[in-house]
Parts: sequence; structure tokens; C-alpha cells
Amino acid sequence: MNKETGKSERLLRAMGEINDSLILSCAQEKEAAARPHKPRWVIAAVAAVLVLSLVVCAGASGGRIPGLTDLFSPAFHGYEEGTGPDLELLEKLGQPVGVRVEEQGVAVTVSSFLRDRHTCIAVLSIYKKGLEGNEILFDWNRLEIDGSRVLEGGSASVGNQTPGDDALEYVITWQEKEPIPTGKMEITLENLVLNSHRPFREKTIQGTWKLAFEAEAQDLSRSLPAGQHVTIEGAKAVLEEITLSPLSLTVQYTIEGEVEVSRRESMDFTITQKNGTKFWNPQYHLEGDGSHSSSIGISEPRNAGYHCFYTAAFSQLLPLEEIESLTIEGETIPLE
Repeated sequence: MNKETGKSERLLRAMGEINDSLILSCAQEKEAAARPHKPRWVIAAVAAVLVLSLVVCAGASGGRIPGLTDLFSPAFHGYEEGTGPDLELLEKLGQPVGVRVEEQGVAVTVSSFLRDRHTCIAVLSIYKKGLEGNEILFDWNRLEIDGSRVLEGGSASVGNQTPGDDALEYVITWQEKEPIPTGKMEITLENLVLNSHRPFREKTIQGTWKLAFEAEAQDLSRSLPAGQHVTIEGAKAVLEEITLSPLSLTVQYTIEGEVEVSRRESMDFTITQKNGTKFWNPQYHLEGDGSHSSSIGISEPRNAGYHCFYTAAFSQLLPLEEIESLTIEGETIPLE
């Protein structure tokens, strides 16, 4: 199987509309036909048209064929209805995956995967016949990278269920202090809890779901000038390292003196785009929904203060070339 066919297969599996026999027949029919290389998502878009015709010819029925943005959009709630992430930027930050495993009558598919230096996001589809509502969660999750690095306990969110398809979108975000390597990714999920917020109807499906795939995403993170002195709740602080990508913001800093834990592990930031649009941490700005969907903060004692780490994944992709400045705790850093 050539590289282009492999990419098309990964996309089609992510769409959840084909099986192994259909993929095999498609590959055999198309292997002999040489096609010129098409950059970015053109190959994937052609594959989407191809699978539509294949599904019809094969007599498949039921369910709709999702578009490319459908595979990624559950990771971002900051877009208005009818809009979504830029495909060219998505191609650099992520990829369709399509790996699927079934256990105890529950099928889990990795629809897509995104990453930067400190954040990994997996968009999953959870299918179970007769699945109702959107109150589900897994007891435990883990992301193992290249067989050596392990991220555990990523934050999870559930998307709305499409009526009649017995499936839910499940998004897991892992955020890590140290830079995350590339390589083979393996997601492990354990024990699916149904009706997790309704004690009398709660049910746990015991099982382990493992899904492995290669991550080809680029790291578009940019290190910004650091060393600024700011004040956090009256305490002096120094911004030691600032990393910005279209997917997230990461700050490492030190605080001198005592500051309440909830405050020292969160940052007041505002991102200003060249068109005047602003994105911020809603914890400190109540005039809108803010800009992040998931964040973590870590603080460790150092001398008479703390060494801190904070990272926030954005609710939509923010192209760096469209950003004018970043303001952290009142200190503005222009992006040239």
C-alpha cells in the first residue's frame, strides 16, 4: 500500500463508515492507478468523495459521512455555529486517526489527534447500542508516548449526542510540564461509567480499551521573550518561560512569598489579535466565555516562594500570525 492510500485509509477509518474488507477492495482497485501528489488536505478531501461513492456502491446505509472539520471540531467549543477550525492549520497540528477497538459491546474510535509542545488532545467516538444521554466517563485514562513517556488523568469532556446514532464524542486533553515527545501514541481507557451524574441509574462497564497509532503532527509552539517582573496577589513574580502555540499557552514562573494555591496555579492572560478580537482566561474576565477549554496549574516550594507551571488549551485555534500581543498579569508582550 502506498503512502497516499495509507493516508486515505486513516481518514476513512476516522469517519467510521467503512470496514476492513471495504478498505482492502478500495486499495486493490486504486493501487495500479498512479496519481500525482496533492498537498495538505486535498488527498483527504478526495478520499472523502471516494468513500462516499464506495459506501453507496457497497450498499451501505444509515448515518451521515462527516466532513473533515467534524473529526476535529469536538475539541473546540469557541466557534460559532457553522464555522470551525482552519483545515490548513489543523493539518499541521493534528491528523485524522481512525483506530478502533471494541470491548464489552462498547466501540471506541480515535477520530483525530492534535498536539503541541505541552498539550495533546484526542477526539474519540464512543459507540454502544442503545446509548442514551451524554453522562459518561472513563474511570481512568493514560497516554503512553513511544513506549517511554506516560501522561495520566487527562481532563475529559463529552459532546452532544447525535439522535439515533448511539454514539458520543469524548475529548481527552493531556497537559504536561515537560515537552512532550513525538512517536507512537497509545491511549488506554478503563471502565466506562454510564449515567455518571445519576447515582440510582449509574452503571459501570468493566473493561480496558487500548488504541495505538503514530502521531505525525508538527509542533508550532513559539518561545516568547521572558524575564518580566509582575505582581500576583501582592507577591512578586518573575515570568521565566513563555510558550505560545495556536493550540495553547504555557507559562513557567516563580513567586516570592505566600499566595493562595488557587491563585498561584492560574494566570490572568489576554490575547489580542490584530483585528482587535480578545481572548482571555474567563476566571479573571467575566464579560465573555474566555479562550480556554482546559487548563492545569502546578506549584512546588522553592526557597521562600514557589516555582509554578500553568498551561491552558484554547477553545479555538489562534494562528500566531494573527496575534498582536499577549498580556500576562498586566505585562504586555508584543508578537513581532
